[in-house]
Amino acid sequence: MQALYFGDAVGNERLYLHGEGVVPPVREAVRQVEPNRLPDRLVEEVITIACKAGDIRGLITQLELRLRLLQDGIQPWHLWMEAGAGSTPIGAPLLGGRLELLGGGTADRLRGFQGLRLRLVRRDWLAEIPDSVPLQNAHGVDVVDGLTVFNHADSGSGHVNFCDVKGNQILGSQPQPVRLILEVGGPAIRRLGKIVVSGGIDLWNEAGSFDHVLEGESASAGAGCSATSAVPSSSASNGIYQTFQWSVVTECAVLRWTISNERLAWLAGRGLHPVARFQTAPPANTRWRWRLLAADGSTQLDQSALVLLDSASQLQVLPAFFPPTPGSTAPYQACVLEAWLECTTAGVKQIGLDFVQLFPLENFAIFQPVGGIDENHNLVMDWTSGECFSEAEADGAKLVTHLVSGSAIALYPQRNHRIYLLYETDTGFAISDIVRLRVEAGARWLNL
Repeated sequence: MQALYFGDAVGNERLYLHGEGVVPPVREAVRQVEPNRLPDRLVEEVITIACKAGDIRGLITQLELRLRLLQDGIQPWHLWMEAGAGSTPIGAPLLGGRLELLGGGTADRLRGFQGLRLRLVRRDWLAEIPDSVPLQNAHGVDVVDGLTVFNHADSGSGHVNFCDVKGNQILGSQPQPVRLILEVGGPAIRRLGKIVVSGGIDLWNEAGSFDHVLEGESASAGAGCSATSAVPSSSASNGIYQTFQWSVVTECAVLRWTISNERLAWLAGRGLHPVARFQTAPPANTRWRWRLLAADGSTQLDQSALVLLDSASQLQVLPAFFPPTPGSTAPYQACVLEAWLECTTAGVKQIGLDFVQLFPLENFAIFQPVGGIDENHNLVMDWTSGECFSEAEADGAKLVTHLVSGSAIALYPQRNHRIYLLYETDTGFAISDIVRLRVEAGARWLNL
């Protein structure tokens, strides 16, 4: 091993135990080849340190102080290692530890010698310092300084609300939680409120990709629908949205799509968390449920929970579901996805549906606004540390603008990944709005 040291999250404030940076009284340090395995995917690093001459007591004080600051949550520390000359440091945040005196203890120290043993607890992985991940979509390839994404995806030039990560650019052997940076940008003056992020592996390759968009105008009327109308609009995806009307106050089938086996094959049995854009907010007291039917519509295969829609929002997070995989001749067969709506208000009810996006459930996260974020800030979600904050572009000042719930986005080595985004502003859900995305991650391994 070339070097071994304590440091902060980016490798600064180093206290060397081994390597060129070592200063007396440290003479040498030996890291136990195989860390001790602990429950809950933790390990204990065991490092034996030989000290001679110099300020041994001062070294003990430094080590004890760092461990105490770590234990009390005042100052986090990492253990960093370099395998060879010029190699990239890899390490892990420390969760706890203790220092032991070896041999004759203080009696040895009086003779100018001291043996020490550090026992440091960490997660069972080691990672590089996070760096920018190259992204690509219709607006650029291998972009690391912010890739443009639209607030919808349709056939228009550059109209994509996703970015892709090439698997061969993700190194290591373990999944890597990412640091996602959303640059609100300008010159538009607006405040981003509700934000939805999702993603998943193997949703694209050189031959094609998962079609995640269900356009409202491609839906057919359900048995409970009394009237439909396709309405041209420059503010809608593909320049059109569709209205659906119904009258009963009990739950009824209002609209449906057929999901092809090709589409389902991309999902490989994974769950979906659909997100919809309504041209106008839905009526109050409206609830939405999915029912999944066999391709001929004859048999109900499954159904989702019933979810109350937000009558003050165009962006709606719809119920999650798992596509069924019936039959023994093929793993994925076409099915019907049917929307059942319930509204206790008497009379004719109507929704104007622009599109539904089928977001993967595995990496789904929603950011609920606490005031929202304006064009002078960037939203940062660091899934490695669990921190979510907005950062001012001018001076880097941090503040809380959103609360996040859901799953972390993680990149898997050698697997293509796609990240999706939709959001709403204080003026509504403008599909022409654009932001920029950056992603940072650090390669991970189990063993050095």
